[in-house]
Parts: sequence; C-alpha cells; structure tokens
Amino acid sequence: MVAERGLVEEAESGAESLGSRLRALRTEHGITLAQLGRMVGLSASYLSQIERNRAKPSLTTLHSVAETLGVELRSFFEHPTPVWQVVRKGHGEEFADQKAEVTYEVLSSGAVRGKFEPCRVTCWPGMRTEEETHPGEEFVFIAKGQLEIRVGEEVWALNAGDSIHYQGSQPHSWHNQSGEECILIWAVSPPFFASRERAQAGRR
Repeated sequence: MVAERGLVEEAESGAESLGSRLRALRTEHGITLAQLGRMVGLSASYLSQIERNRAKPSLTTLHSVAETLGVELRSFFEHPTPVWQVVRKGHGEEFADQKAEVTYEVLSSGAVRGKFEPCRVTCWPGMRTEEETHPGEEFVFIAKGQLEIRVGEEVWALNAGDSIHYQGSQPHSWHNQSGEECILIWAVSPPFFASRERAQAGRR
C-alpha cells in the first residue's frame, strides 16, 4: 500500500507528465481514445480529460489502463529509459502462416516499445498473400531469392539486394513465383504481431 500511495502522490504532483505519458503510450500502441475506452470500460471523453490533465484517474483506473496497454503501472510516471534487445540467429519468436506459406521470425519485442516491428520472413515457393491495406508503412529488403510485390497498380520483381518502402494504406500483396524460398527483412508499422497478441489477449 505504501508503494501504491507513493504512485498516486507522484501522479498528483506530476499530472502533466502523467497525461502526456498516457497519450504517448496509447499512440505507440496504435489505439484510439474510443478503442481504449471500450477496452477499459471508460468514456473516450474522460480519457481525453486525463490526457489533457483535466482529470485525475484513480489507481484502479490506471491499473486497468496499464494492463490493457501491456505496460507496468510505473510507466505512466517514469521518464522513458533506453531499452534494447539482442536476438541471436534463429532465436526470434516464430509465427507460421500455413495458408499464405510464410514463416515470420520477429527480431524484436514489446519491451523496446518501438513504433515498427522488424521480422525475418521466409516466403515458400508459390506463396501468395492476400491484398490488404493498413495504417503505417512497410519496408522490405530481399536477402535471398526473388519476390514479386504489388503496390496499388504497380508490380515489381525484386531480387537479392533489392528493397522497397511503401505506405500501408496502398493495397499491397506479395507473390513468390519462383521454385525457391525467398528470405527477406520486413519492417512494418504499426507493429503487426504485438497488435495481434493484444487483440487475442482482449478476447480471453
């Protein structure tokens, strides 16, 4: 209780930093006020007041918001500190999409709280992704093999050493037409797998 009381006092003495920190954490996760409100059972207007330092949230409210954003309660009060992560070859968390015939190895983690997510992607022969759009950006660097990438009405055949950078709001898709696997480095914003994990956690 002493630690919790200290946090509340710190929040009251530094309300401005609390509101701006909440806004920064929420935007880093790509969540709107309305979405966050639905997740924690609060109105978007009340959350907006907290972010603008016009309302002081209770400790229970902060606990709920922190759990929803997947951060520690103290994150609202501390200044960000440098965080890093080294991922050794073959030790990144892997996700396989059997339908699209792709394997993703995530090269970072939520601990860094980055605004993009880097992955090592293996595209199996014949793989094809469905055309999609999303907020943010994508960067692709071909490390091995060949890959056809369609963005809008344009189609590019990329080989090892080639790269492409495009806005996610444009319809885009990938297709490996070759008989060999293609390995690439893919950086996407907002983070794709971190967002999916948060959504799955919210459904539990």
